[in-house]
Amino acid sequence: MLSSSLTSQIEELASAQEESILERYDERTAKLRAQMNAERANIQDEMQRLSALNEDYRQLSSAPLGLDKDTLIGGVSFVVGLTYVSAAINGLLQLGTPGAGSSLPTVALNALLGAVGVGYYFYRKPSK
Repeated sequence: MLSSSLTSQIEELASAQEESILERYDERTAKLRAQMNAERANIQDEMQRLSALNEDYRQLSSAPLGLDKDTLIGGVSFVVGLTYVSAAINGLLQLGTPGAGSSLPTVALNALLGAVGVGYYFYRKPSK
């Protein structure tokens, strides 16, 4: 009788201990799960921000800045070409007036150099 009484007390004590341990385990896992969910949400927010920043960076880095070698050389050739074209037009107008100091070879040379300058601009112009 004493042994059965001790056995039942030990079983009750073990059962109570087991329940207490399981309750503490459930509480700790619930807290850990809540922390993990909060961290997961934080990481997802950071990933969205980083993705948006990466997309902005890609757009900015792919956009032309406007002052590269081809643009600069093309712009200068365009201005020089227009200068020669305007000189050719002035020479043509001077050919029509008597006593002006312009000749047909000068007008032709100015027109050719103007066409080359403007043509080079369109050749160097980046295609979009």
